[in-house]
Amino acid sequence: MIEEKRNKIKNSLRITRERRKTQDVIILKLKIDNDKLNNNTIKALNTIFLEAKWLYNYVINKEFNNDIFNIDPKIKNVNVYVKDHYETRKLNYLSSQMKEEIINRAMDNIRGLHKLKENGFKVGKLKYIVP
Repeated sequence: MIEEKRNKIKNSLRITRERRKTQDVIILKLKIDNDKLNNNTIKALNTIFLEAKWLYNYVINKEFNNDIFNIDPKIKNVNVYVKDHYETRKLNYLSSQMKEEIINRAMDNIRGLHKLKENGFKVGKLKYIVP
């Protein structure tokens, strides 16, 4: 009985791997038509992009994070630089997947700079996203 179940799972995984070999990754670049959206949706979208900027800047800021590779993706509040001081802002609209992707993007950027530096290129540091 257990052997039957193992074989069934093994066959299912094999079939899935075969099916995925023929699939292609497609990246779509989309433009949002604001004429079709109501004001609440437009406000929510703008807030999502703003919170993404806050999180990315927080991740690359060494004042708060000495080790970007160990940052917690479940972060709820970030410190945002406003004129001459920092304010704590809550991330309401970003989902966990979005947060993870933003943190992974920052880590990938750092790895890319590291590889360039290893290959003899002159590299700087990651720059903050400004409004």
